Amino acid sequence: MSQPAFCLAAALGYGDVEFTLVDPTTVALLQAQLAFNARETIITYTQALGKTLGGKDVTSNVFEYPITVCRGCLIRFDTDLSREPVPNCYASAVMSPGELAPCFYGQDVPVDCHFCLDDPFCVCGLQLCPGGGVVNDGGIE
Repeated sequence: MSQPAFCLAAALGYGDVEFTLVDPTTVALLQAQLAFNARETIITYTQALGKTLGGKDVTSNVFEYPITVCRGCLIRFDTDLSREPVPNCYASAVMSPGELAPCFYGQDVPVDCHFCLDDPFCVCGLQLCPGGGVVNDGGIE
């Protein structure tokens, strides 16, 4: 899949650019296929194409980037075993006081479920949440 990206290099010849490595269709497919706590590794191939300020075409090498995706595996549940469903985030306190929430939930490091309680997935995973419907979207981590 080819997506345009724009980067105007600074005077030193360097600039920032952002690439989408996993397109929304693939994300939706993985969300539908992965069971709770399931993991799968996908490989993305990215190549930058561009033009110099002088109008010359330039092409980077192909960058192969493995990505491990999972469903709910980066949520550290603080389970109250006396309440259903299990796992859950019904225990009352942050597990590691002083811990900071990550910049981007679901990226690289586990997150304490207390930091994302506005998302029902963080409260009770893929189970039927009491007083609510079936939660079926925890995102790709």
